[in-house]
Amino acid sequence: MGQYWDVFCIDNRKRTGHLGKLAEAFYSEPHMLESRLVRHRTVEQPAPATPPTAPLECLPPLVKRRICTFLAAVDVDGLLCVILSVPHLSAIGQAALNDHVSWAGKRIITLGDYAKNVPQNLLSADEEKCLLNRDDCSSYVLDRDVFDEIYGVSTSKAYPRAYEFSYARHEKRRTMNSHIPIEYLVNRSAPLPANRVLRNLTLKQYYRDDSQCNRQWCGCCTDDNVNDNFGVGQVVLIMTCWSEDYSTSFHANWTADDVHGEWAGHRLDIVASEKVAADWEDVTDVVRAKLMRLRDQPE
Repeated sequence: MGQYWDVFCIDNRKRTGHLGKLAEAFYSEPHMLESRLVRHRTVEQPAPATPPTAPLECLPPLVKRRICTFLAAVDVDGLLCVILSVPHLSAIGQAALNDHVSWAGKRIITLGDYAKNVPQNLLSADEEKCLLNRDDCSSYVLDRDVFDEIYGVSTSKAYPRAYEFSYARHEKRRTMNSHIPIEYLVNRSAPLPANRVLRNLTLKQYYRDDSQCNRQWCGCCTDDNVNDNFGVGQVVLIMTCWSEDYSTSFHANWTADDVHGEWAGHRLDIVASEKVAADWEDVTDVVRAKLMRLRDQPE
């Protein structure tokens, strides 16, 4: 049968849910990881001109940030309701929400069903136990935005309490000036930089995304040119994969070493190329050569 693969964000305790065989994910869902790894840029929004009226709005900024960070970790629905209802917390709340849901700069690993261990010296004992205990559904929860993108689940189903709250405010919007639709808060993602690179913050390496993956490698792109470039999502899948079993459903012959990705468990993000320090190592050609070797061979 072969093993199924699942991408985990270790620091967020989030996962994509199983993506099928590794080759299936490589060719069908490679782009869904890109928006999760884009580094968000915090945009300061001016506070409303009207004076604070609620006790929560009168708290010091540090306390407000801690409240929003706590809610992002334990009750995203509650944080969304706060953002929707308290104008003075909108900017702070959205920054906390972006930091919590984003995978940028956090440890990523693509784990096979048959994995019995994880890379050494990268995880704590508790993290290792939770990651390998696949039967404990509470250890890692489905990332709702990724799950929505793959399976088409609506925002109203993913965040029912916040959606109902937003709808109630929408019905009263004629008398309320601070209405923000829930879709704007949940589904908004940072745009991909024009000259983007995938950074490995752990090793100080980077991969240049000179062009998007083309139709030869995945069915999502429209570029008819045949070249050796691969999309960022495809690079993440292969470079972070980890298992003891090397069944991947690729036609190429994988070895046990190939399923021990060099970047498994490392901190990754996507930024504009000018954000890369001069002393970092460009591993683009090395990564492309590996993917060319491991991908399906042309017929």
